Amino acid sequence: MDMEQEKSPIAEGVVRSAETMRRAPSPPYIHIPALTLRSTMSIHPSISEPTPFSGEDDLTDEDLRQLFSSLDTQKAIDSSHQWQYAHRRLAQPILDFLYLGPSSAAKDRDFLREKGITLIFGVHDARYTGILRSIERAAEEVGIAADTIDVPYMQGLVGLFGLAVQKINAHLVAIARSDPSGQRKGRILVCCETGNDRSATFVAAYLMCMFSLDLIQAVQFVTLQRFCVTFTDDDKLVLQTYQDILQAKRDVTRNREQRQDGSLGQNNVRGMIKRRLSRATSSMQQQQAQGTTEDVSMEIDEEYRDDLERFKGGEETGMKRAFAPFISRED
Repeated sequence: MDMEQEKSPIAEGVVRSAETMRRAPSPPYIHIPALTLRSTMSIHPSISEPTPFSGEDDLTDEDLRQLFSSLDTQKAIDSSHQWQYAHRRLAQPILDFLYLGPSSAAKDRDFLREKGITLIFGVHDARYTGILRSIERAAEEVGIAADTIDVPYMQGLVGLFGLAVQKINAHLVAIARSDPSGQRKGRILVCCETGNDRSATFVAAYLMCMFSLDLIQAVQFVTLQRFCVTFTDDDKLVLQTYQDILQAKRDVTRNREQRQDGSLGQNNVRGMIKRRLSRATSSMQQQQAQGTTEDVSMEIDEEYRDDLERFKGGEETGMKRAFAPFISRED
């Protein structure tokens, strides 16, 4: 059917006040502020925060506290003024125990021995197995561990971030347990084909989980350490989703810990009920004074106020709606 001949669903005498689109809206753009030249960032392990992935793979909060308690403050220093194109073929330290680089770095036996790498952790496209074979061959020659994560598609990254965090921490704890003197430390090389995209996203996710960084801080920290990394809009959206998941897991963990203290839990519930009753009572008094017919049992909070502004506007909210999608046509 010709689109021009298609009958418009808009009532007669009503026109659109702006252009419309027939496709789904685009996701919001996530802006990562550029850091100033020679910026520095310092981060600390979040051992005082509830760890979302403790209790899995024989890992406990105490294991992770012992692992990170002796870790020095991690610093990222902008070295872009010293960056050379050839550096993209090398691996750079993101943390004292975590390196990020291309798969070619995993083939550099001298580098692996010099830096004391104990695990090569590959993040590769599930459609190709070349990087998997090269990682396993290099690890076998040097006598270290190798592990990989298959990434079937970008949207599947969120479900794999937690698995990667578990694998990395499990290796670090295993190395620490193998040496009661505490002298031996685990060191990990995270790599993909280029070391600039998939593996960089996984490293950023690890910082978000274990150092309680938000999306922007994690991306900035990784970029300071390895200048050539690239975070696409899809990467940032996936990391934003992971950030929300981490926050939800931490909130659940805190609530469980609080419920272990019955009095604290009861106080929280009483406080929540008191706040709700106070807002509902205030709303009822306002409506009675204004003579409105709104349901007085409804709690009018900021979100409800936003709805009134969006769909009603005018006197109901005391504000004038700035934009109306449809207007009456003036003949």
